[in-house]
Amino acid sequence: MRLLLAALHYNHNANRETAWRSDGTEKYCVRYPRFRKGAHVVRPIKEAASYGYATSLMKALRESYANSPAVLREVSANLSSDAPAPIAKSFEKIPKEEAVSLYLARQSCFKTT
Repeated sequence: MRLLLAALHYNHNANRETAWRSDGTEKYCVRYPRFRKGAHVVRPIKEAASYGYATSLMKALRESYANSPAVLREVSANLSSDAPAPIAKSFEKIPKEEAVSLYLARQSCFKTT
C-alpha cells in the first residue's frame, strides 16, 4: 500500500513548477545526500505539493476501519515506531549562500546564449 500511495503522490505532483521569491529569484535548497558522502547538492525548490487525491483515500480508509478500530491502532503503532537519525546529520554543513553561488557558477558553464 505504501508503494501505491507513493506512486499516486508522485504522479499527482511530478510536474510542479519552480518556486519563486517575491523579488523574482528562484528558491534553492542545500541537501547532503549519503551518496555524496557529506558533500552538498543544491536543488531548486518546487512549488508546494498538492494532496487532492488524499480526500478520497481518507474516506475509503475511514470506511474500511469503521468496524475494527483495534486494527487501526495496531497499524498506527507499527507505522510510528522510532526510526534512526539520518546519516546526513553527522556531516559538516556548508552555508546556503555559498552552496547556491557554487551551484549557479557550475550551471552557467552549461547555458548557451
